[in-house]
Amino acid sequence: MIEIRGKCVICTQRFLTHNISALHCGHIFHYDCIMQWLRCSLTCPTCRAFCDTSQIVNHLFFDDPDEHNDSSLLASPTSQRLHFAEEAIRELKNSLHRKEEEVRYLKDSHALAKIMAERESLKNAQLSKENALLNAKNKEMERKLETAKRRQRELRDLCDVWEKPLKERLRARNNATTSRVMEKPRENADSRDVLPKRRTRRPLADRKNGCQEDANLSDSKEEEQ
Repeated sequence: MIEIRGKCVICTQRFLTHNISALHCGHIFHYDCIMQWLRCSLTCPTCRAFCDTSQIVNHLFFDDPDEHNDSSLLASPTSQRLHFAEEAIRELKNSLHRKEEEVRYLKDSHALAKIMAERESLKNAQLSKENALLNAKNKEMERKLETAKRRQRELRDLCDVWEKPLKERLRARNNATTSRVMEKPRENADSRDVLPKRRTRRPLADRKNGCQEDANLSDSKEEEQ
């Protein structure tokens, strides 16, 4: 193989005669390098001119006087077809690899979506269970509240039933006590009128004064006689 002066600006490796391609602007590169470059950017790596894969000169051939047989074999149509077939196979392998990567990515994304869907379904199931428990608790609380209200009404009715006779009894008892209290002073007054008056004893000073008055009265009567 002939080694040509210069390097590929993409991979910085020297050129060999069996792997050289050119663009319409005249710059040369390795075939694999320029194909990979044009998948990312549709410009020439050297002059930035617009180009695509249809404008690539796939192979450039150079004669080597020392290796005339090899160059003639390389320049023969059969060798060219074989080389083109190898390049096509390589390109197909690369595309197959890219497709496999895409399939793997899709599988991973599908698996991730499936996992997320399962997680969401589990979360929804848990939320539904919690909602069912809360509804059951609410119904139980409502039932207890209704029972408490019913018992309260029953107790109120019982209180109303027992309260009226108790009030009547208390009222009758109060009336009886008030009538007794009002009748006692009258009885005491009547008993005072019926019983004889008790003679009260005067004090000693009053008695002495009374005796002195009696003596004076008797003296005055004697003088008159």
